[in-house]
Amino acid sequence: MSEPRLGNLITVLLPARSYKINCALTTEKLMPGIEQFACRLLLIFDQLYPSELQNYFGLTDREREVLLDGLLANRLININPDGHIEASSFLRKHAANNGGKPSLVKYQECTEEVAFDLLTLSICKPQPNRRFTSGLPELLPRHQIGGDAAAVTEAFSSQFRHHLLLSRNREYERQRTKLYKIMGCSSHEMVQLPIEIEVSYGVSAGSIEQQKFTRSYEYLGNTRLPLSNELEAHIADFLGEHKLDEFGIDCEDFCKLANDKVLLQFANGYKFNYSGWIEAREQRKTGYGTSLTTGMLGAVYLSHNSKLFISMLHNALRDYIGKTAPKALWYSSKVPLWGANGSQLSRFTRALGDILGNYADDKIARISLLHPSADEGEKRQERKRHLGRFPTGIGLTSEAKFDRLEILLIPDVIALVQYHGQPNSDSALTLPIGYITVEPERLELLKKLMIKRTEGAVATITWSESKFENLASLLPVEFLIKLNKKSGEDVDAAIKKMQIYNRAETARAILSLRK
Repeated sequence: MSEPRLGNLITVLLPARSYKINCALTTEKLMPGIEQFACRLLLIFDQLYPSELQNYFGLTDREREVLLDGLLANRLININPDGHIEASSFLRKHAANNGGKPSLVKYQECTEEVAFDLLTLSICKPQPNRRFTSGLPELLPRHQIGGDAAAVTEAFSSQFRHHLLLSRNREYERQRTKLYKIMGCSSHEMVQLPIEIEVSYGVSAGSIEQQKFTRSYEYLGNTRLPLSNELEAHIADFLGEHKLDEFGIDCEDFCKLANDKVLLQFANGYKFNYSGWIEAREQRKTGYGTSLTTGMLGAVYLSHNSKLFISMLHNALRDYIGKTAPKALWYSSKVPLWGANGSQLSRFTRALGDILGNYADDKIARISLLHPSADEGEKRQERKRHLGRFPTGIGLTSEAKFDRLEILLIPDVIALVQYHGQPNSDSALTLPIGYITVEPERLELLKKLMIKRTEGAVATITWSESKFENLASLLPVEFLIKLNKKSGEDVDAAIKKMQIYNRAETARAILSLRK
């Protein structure tokens, strides 16, 4: 059995609230030898005169005072009215917890800012607000959790070690810091924490359906921190709430439209035999007969897929001789949780933009997400969902077809086309599969397919990082002339431009015949 393959990375936002907790901490420090022995004597004899300590260690009067001042400052001793030196309750408590050995413990009152998720009241790492997390799916609590101070302080006390892991960088400090007491807490602000859900699939022997493996974690720097079992259960419930109906083109229709004879062997209506395709892939039986086209399983922004796409794009642009700067058009799929990824998707679009910007006169990359926009409500929803990760959004009315098909096209340069199949009948999570190509014939085919799917729709710019963009600067002429004229004057201008071009071509053809 082959190793499970990563199919998708989904980012969801975990609701949390930060609290300011007033507490006292103790930190164990290295104790000078003379202070340690003085404390041991006090623990053995209960009380001593200062002169007895001075004589025992052979100290001068000045050295005796320095020793006593240090022990008093660290709250290790008390001096009673009779002038005796006694071990403080603070020293006795920590010695009892340390096998009877005295230790130098620094006492500090402070305010710790701690975030608790509102699903399980677990301590989590606060994250700065970032643009690429805007609009991601949210895990909503089914009921109010952790509203009272008692529950918060109890959770902080029981999870204090985990708080140190998230808030202290040095292991030495984590090991020697302890919670002494909690004086109170106050509610602060609401925050949202990005959680990564890794979805992998493995071949299941004797079954067309694949085994699905999900693993969730949060990041601490570059370190992945696994989530609690209780929180994993909430995430599983969230994923299970989504439904996927059989709508739009099925897998067989997709293969015919995309001229994919490789995938057609494993297609059956809306079903796709992923296990059969993976086994054939391992036997090198899923090739397209040329290095210009190769299969791609999983979302394009996954690390290994992203590297392949960017590499093929670099190679294709070396031979690019187009008259206009290349533009990227990303035709979205209307399946649950499409585009629900934070850092990886944002990183991919940024890398794509850096490359395309080098070919534009104004150094501005034009990457447009084509998304459904049947009415104002859907337009607002799509804008909220994707604004932080795509530079530009173009909404298309219901005449445009959005279903399980996804296309990322840079006309005349490179294209990716994928079908969003359903590996498990009991899960709405999809696993995109298709091909990436730089073949001129396939590029033309996919361009015509995208034009056909947008024909007659009214297009509007839903959002853009640049206020100077219009449909003419974002879409090729071949796309514009097929849109509904209600899209605006850019469509009329494109039609006139195409008419002038066609007349000029006709005139040249006539002149060539007369020669």
